[in-house]
Amino acid sequence: MSVSFDWATLAKFIIKKAFTEENKKSFSEAIDNLMNGDFDLLRDKFKNLHKSATAWWFRKEIAIIGPVASGKTSFWKRLKGEQAPSAHVNTISPEKISKFRFKKQLSNGESLDIFVSGVEVGGEENQRQSYWRDTCTNADIIFFIIEANVICQDGYQVGAVQQDLLWLQSHFPNFDKQPHVHFLLNKIDKLSEEDFSNLDSCVSKFEKHVTKTFAPFQSRFIGCSPISMTSDQFFTKGLDSALACIHSTMTKEK
Repeated sequence: MSVSFDWATLAKFIIKKAFTEENKKSFSEAIDNLMNGDFDLLRDKFKNLHKSATAWWFRKEIAIIGPVASGKTSFWKRLKGEQAPSAHVNTISPEKISKFRFKKQLSNGESLDIFVSGVEVGGEENQRQSYWRDTCTNADIIFFIIEANVICQDGYQVGAVQQDLLWLQSHFPNFDKQPHVHFLLNKIDKLSEEDFSNLDSCVSKFEKHVTKTFAPFQSRFIGCSPISMTSDQFFTKGLDSALACIHSTMTKEK
């Protein structure tokens, strides 16, 4: 059973702030307000991040995969404490990422200690076939990054994204560890008003699709979280929610 971010609350809250009679702000202004503190209204849902989470995440290793231009390089850079590139950087050939220590200070004051290593890979089919296995085989958690608008427009059911999902399903038995997959929906702050209003149903539909595609390894799927690699506020809050979701789901399974 996956534990997902509370999409209904987020979507309804944003729309309400943007369009109530008392608040005639533009949609972009409402997003800005949300980033400046209103997101904290959702933080109560992740109060399970205590000492058990710190202990569970210690020395966990992650892999980062996803389609072309989804935000993989940006995620690597953000984890290293660097700024995401302002334009797409095409990963032409795989680059070994030396192990580094990622210390994450959470909103509740806890500090998570994660060791990150792997191979930075592109999203092209040839790289998926040649290098993704090396990236994923020793990972405890696989972060699959996909643009949020792809979810809203049903762009995952055919083409490259579906091939990526099928690749994962077929390779689960071959990985040295038994990694679980968490989806990061990037560029959540760039969605249109209409997409935000339909976010809950879109993500629910996507989760059902992933569960069906991953069968009989559907238990490896552990939910989705919103994020933006270019917004400091959304990156921090989004990563908090992802780490909380993963920890909550994994500890419930035991």
